[in-house]
Amino acid sequence: MSDKKTHFINGEWQPGLAAHFASQNPATGEAVWEGKAANKQQVDQAVTAASTAFSVWSALSVEERATYLERFVALLKGKSAAIAAAISKEVGKPLWESKSEVSAMVGKLAPTLDAYKQRNSDQSRPFNTTSIVRTRFRPHGVVAVLGPYNFPGHMPNGHIMPALLAGNAVVFKPSEHGALVAELVIQCWEEARLPSGVINLIQGAADVGQALCHHHLVEGVFFTGSRLVGESIACEIGPHKACALEMGGNSPLVVWDCSNVDAAVVAVIQSSFVTAGQRCSAARRLIVRNGDSTKTRTNLTDATGGPLDFRLDSRRLWKMNQSQIIEEMGQFYPFLGAGTWTRETGVYVIPRFRFNRAGDSWLQTVEQSLLQIEMGGSDLANPPGSLEVVYDQLAIAGAIPAELEGI
Repeated sequence: MSDKKTHFINGEWQPGLAAHFASQNPATGEAVWEGKAANKQQVDQAVTAASTAFSVWSALSVEERATYLERFVALLKGKSAAIAAAISKEVGKPLWESKSEVSAMVGKLAPTLDAYKQRNSDQSRPFNTTSIVRTRFRPHGVVAVLGPYNFPGHMPNGHIMPALLAGNAVVFKPSEHGALVAELVIQCWEEARLPSGVINLIQGAADVGQALCHHHLVEGVFFTGSRLVGESIACEIGPHKACALEMGGNSPLVVWDCSNVDAAVVAVIQSSFVTAGQRCSAARRLIVRNGDSTKTRTNLTDATGGPLDFRLDSRRLWKMNQSQIIEEMGQFYPFLGAGTWTRETGVYVIPRFRFNRAGDSWLQTVEQSLLQIEMGGSDLANPPGSLEVVYDQLAIAGAIPAELEGI
């Protein structure tokens, strides 16, 4: 595998020159992709190729650039089954969800074209009786796209397509846990016959991303991932580069005087467990009125301990070698629910809930602060003791509790 050509630079595939790494199937632990990471020289080579190609690419009309995107989408459609299978195999999504991700990639073309027309058309207006003010738009130049592992196709695609349409050249560094999917997607771009250097792929871990972001020819950085990494990127690259960050959230759900607990439970489960909880919109905590939580608690535990076919679509995914973190968290949190904390093969675990009463955890203070700010001092912002945190996904959704982060 040492000579496998895993990097697409200046229109050619080449092997990496740095450390060997692999992306694993989370269900079996088997490697689905292997290769060597890019070294600093290859990062420089990719950025330089993009910088050279930028002048040619940006000189094309938007209509000409759009034809390349249309070719890409046609190729993507033809390979949608293979790419969906790769997403499922590499990051552990159910196949139905992997297929929906590829569909979202295909569907990105139309809104990309519409948004460009609405936002990038030259505009002019009178300034005074003798002058007019004209607004014109131009591409940035070379932009770096750093992709996440939870949506290895859709999220990078959401940056790459608009960037290319606007006339930018792209260097794409995917998550090291989504290397296979990235390679398949870039093959579609290659077959769309973009000019050499317009889009480049470099594989590797955080050091590769850092080298890319800091390169002096990179004019913009588009990142999707964790809050900590995003904040680090923003601080390190400074204000002289365009920076777009889409980072993880930590959303609470509130069930208060609910007349339909069954519907609320379905909403909680869907929000918390779709994409195995690995998405910015996933609920991390559930807050209910103290004393009214019995039915909610019962229904939640019954649902997650229900028929096997339901659990298969709802089980938690730990893609990033977090088995040790699970064990460490078990020392802090009692996991309850329909049974005990259960692990399956690979790095899958059955969904479980962690219950605690108000005042028993540092979460109580956090929730009170959130409610006082968000609810503007309404009835929900009551003194400690009136709330009960009955569901805390922090322990099982990939976010490390404050005790373990040292906060």
